[in-house]
Amino acid sequence: MATAEARLFTAGLPSADEWPSWFYQDLTGDLQGPFDAQTMIRWYQEHQLPLDLKCAGINPQDKGTVPTNYSKFQRLQTLMDNAEAGLQYMPLRVTKGTTGQGPVAPMKGSSRGPPGPPVNQPLPQQPGSISAALAQQLAAAGGPAAAAAAGQLSPDSRPDITSALDQRTAASM
Repeated sequence: MATAEARLFTAGLPSADEWPSWFYQDLTGDLQGPFDAQTMIRWYQEHQLPLDLKCAGINPQDKGTVPTNYSKFQRLQTLMDNAEAGLQYMPLRVTKGTTGQGPVAPMKGSSRGPPGPPVNQPLPQQPGSISAALAQQLAAAGGPAAAAAAGQLSPDSRPDITSALDQRTAASM
């Protein structure tokens, strides 16, 4: 049986040609993507995607079209909760610079919570890499996160940088 992240990022569809292209709004508010489902699954499994990250899968019929309206993007935590509950993700349709979502199965017995806190630092673009701004912020924080940012820890012993950022974000609010 497929994992919840595989069901989410592939929209439960069997063929890679049918899978959505994924975009996310990075920690500075800029759009990043498109990324294929396999990349998103790997990043999720490697804990490189914060659960407050707002993201959306775009219908493959709209390949090459970039969303300009992020209002239909959802927090990764919400998307994962839905996938774990067995709800199938419905990729967004993007036409002429607008973003619209197709039908979605209602969430039974729960309601969607408010969006997460605003985030303010760029996310890694590739597994194991971080932006210069993020490296500077982690270096200023010191400790294991700073060592990881400087590449002084091996990938196997590198701490979860997302946790360090979550703690810094929570402390700054």
